[in-house]
Amino acid sequence: MMAQRAVQAKQPGRAVQLCRQVLASNPDSVPALHILAIALNEQDKGDEAIQMFERVIELSDNPAAPLCDMSQALMGAQRYDEAEHALRRAIESDPSFAFALGALAELYQLTGEHEKGRAVIEPAVRDHPDDPRIALAYGAMGVRIGQPRVVREHLERLLAGQKLNAPTRSAVLFRLAELCDHLGEYDVAFGYAEKGNALVARRHDPAAHSASIDRVIEAWSPGTFEALADSGNETQRPVFIVGMPRSGTSLVEQILSCHPGVHAAGELVEIPRIARAIRGPTPLPTPHLDKIDGLDAGALAQHAEQYAEHIEQLAPDAERVTDKLPDNFLHLGLIVRLFPNASIIHCQRDPADTCVSCYFKDFRGPYNWSYRQEWLGSFYNDYHRLMEHWRDTLDIPMHEVPYRTLVTEPEPVSRGIVESVGLEWDDACLRPHESDRVAGTLSTEQVRRPVYTSSVGRWRNYREHIAPLLEILGSDF
Repeated sequence: MMAQRAVQAKQPGRAVQLCRQVLASNPDSVPALHILAIALNEQDKGDEAIQMFERVIELSDNPAAPLCDMSQALMGAQRYDEAEHALRRAIESDPSFAFALGALAELYQLTGEHEKGRAVIEPAVRDHPDDPRIALAYGAMGVRIGQPRVVREHLERLLAGQKLNAPTRSAVLFRLAELCDHLGEYDVAFGYAEKGNALVARRHDPAAHSASIDRVIEAWSPGTFEALADSGNETQRPVFIVGMPRSGTSLVEQILSCHPGVHAAGELVEIPRIARAIRGPTPLPTPHLDKIDGLDAGALAQHAEQYAEHIEQLAPDAERVTDKLPDNFLHLGLIVRLFPNASIIHCQRDPADTCVSCYFKDFRGPYNWSYRQEWLGSFYNDYHRLMEHWRDTLDIPMHEVPYRTLVTEPEPVSRGIVESVGLEWDDACLRPHESDRVAGTLSTEQVRRPVYTSSVGRWRNYREHIAPLLEILGSDF
């Protein structure tokens, strides 16, 4: 089906269009409804997607697959209890459905219910020793259930014994890289990470990205800020936590989430949507607001009102609502004109540590730049110079949080974070690892641990392997 191929090609808009054409003449077409629901979820239209999945489940003879797909949309909406219920229903309808078993184990990993995860995954591994989805879930839980070597051996047998497709093989390699890193086998770990990155089919043009950053800097000059000074919404509720991925943004949000006046909304996509609406079509995967011709105070006020209404619906009683999408650093000019009274927190981490951590993560999203050392170094340098520009031009304060200081001196830094958003101190913010909040990102495991310093200087374990990265970063390593 053409719509299915469009989803696989990461063209959800095209898939939606094709499915709606089919449904115009056959409104009960289960395949078209199912693919439409998946495509809508890919477009971050979670509520609409969930309604569509429910229709598919109602019409399906075997609802296991759509129930599993709906669980992913529910998790994206942070409706974890409903996601668990959907997966349990999928397993009841088809007890041998390995995908559902793996997804349920991963859900428990995400929510920190490790004993429940173990109870699901260990029988599943025995019953489905060659199933990749089960193996990947097992790999994600290896450290937490105290069996990193056993899990590593299982994944290595899977790699050696099966002809896996490239995305699955890559995912297994990334799991092995993390396990070996935990075991201190750094050369082996980097070898797995390098192979995993090489298998990911991603395109990135560092020169085009750099040129776009040049245009962002030119567009958002001091004169632009002055011309739009009376725009936006006066609310103080939004807190934007920005920085490179893997720079401590999740930890900072977790600290704030422990405050009774704060709702942690996670990685909202509203600011990129606004940027895309203003900028129009762009070949870059993330919209860079490098063209702002015709932007006026009225349009900004309208966009700001829509964002404010969205966070009001998320948390009507919260004094502050965090938005932790790291690459909102691209849009700080827009953000301060939308919300001149907002709080901005910038998380900083050692360049090499940041890039190595990114290299070991399979983001499976818009971060195409993370899969090659040269791309990583170039992207980091562009991020760094854009942040220098914002420091020179923004007309509202930006609170800087160095990762090293945060993990070595957590109390004074945490107090500074809370003070920067205009709230009174609460001692609960010193115990972010005790929160039952689900972070919902790749950092979910880290924020459940007491603050630790082992990630500081991590890049030194891989010094012999990252010469291309260090050369581009250009620092004195």
